[in-house]
Amino acid sequence: MKTVFALGLAISTATFVAGCRSAAQVTQPLRVDADTYRLSSRTSSGGTGPARDAAMSAARQQCVQLSKQLLVLSSSTNIGSNAEQGVFDVTFRCLAPGDPGLQKSTTSKPR
Repeated sequence: MKTVFALGLAISTATFVAGCRSAAQVTQPLRVDADTYRLSSRTSSGGTGPARDAAMSAARQQCVQLSKQLLVLSSSTNIGSNAEQGVFDVTFRCLAPGDPGLQKSTTSKPR
């Protein structure tokens, strides 16, 4: 019984430590214009995917706190000094539900 408990504890601890190592550091949203913000996320391991996920989650959270909806204006991904590091920058707007800016641009092509 002690062996099973010790093995379970070791696996749980290893999983927790691995999760902490790849946790992203996300900056606070910086207001750059009316309803427009920029933030960055950086990971020390796990590549750009976790950095992107953390940044997009923080952007969504910012808009939810304002009772608005997210509109991504631009984003960029960079790899750090080794392939395990990732940086993701996003510029976004938080717009009221129903705001025309949330609609995708529908420009007709000439025939």
